[in-house]
Amino acid sequence: MPVVTAPAEIDFSNASAFRSALALAGTKAATIVVDMRDNVICDSTGLSALIQAHKRASSAGGEMRLVMHPAYVPKVFKATGVDRLVKILSTLDEALG
Repeated sequence: MPVVTAPAEIDFSNASAFRSALALAGTKAATIVVDMRDNVICDSTGLSALIQAHKRASSAGGEMRLVMHPAYVPKVFKATGVDRLVKILSTLDEALG
């Protein structure tokens, strides 16, 4: 199962590269894991990339799994409902299992 490691900050300056990495991972398998344990900032361009990856995975019969500590799920994920769209897991082992 492909794992994409998110950068510490996802914003307009690097969201395109992040989106490309997610798309590439999605060509290898329907389900992808996004390791966001080191991420501290994810703006709307990052959220957009994640939502697009979620939609691609879902339409292929898979899912996108995010790895981050539940206590640290960014407020923006909660405010936009992304935390209800995708599976959020605490560890990489959980996500890969």
